[in-house]
Amino acid sequence: MTSDKYLAEFLKSAPIPTMILRPNGPLFSIIEINDAYLKLKGISREKLIGKGFFETFYIDKYYDITGWMESLGKVLTQKKPDKIPVRSYT
Repeated sequence: MTSDKYLAEFLKSAPIPTMILRPNGPLFSIIEINDAYLKLKGISREKLIGKGFFETFYIDKYYDITGWMESLGKVLTQKKPDKIPVRSYT
């Protein structure tokens, strides 16, 4: 079994911006964020960890979260991964 410490280090060093959410809908608390994501958003880990996903991103008028509620709802009910179409933020 892989240790939590190993997984945390792997996530932290991954080059792809990544966020892990607790499946506690409808809140979907942010439980971990890697350095690539923090650098992309220019925000500190402390400002996001423990906050609800929608609480955090509904207030950002430049971040389009269309489809996220539906997708996360599918994940909870179907217990399977779901994808949201890739968007360009330029």
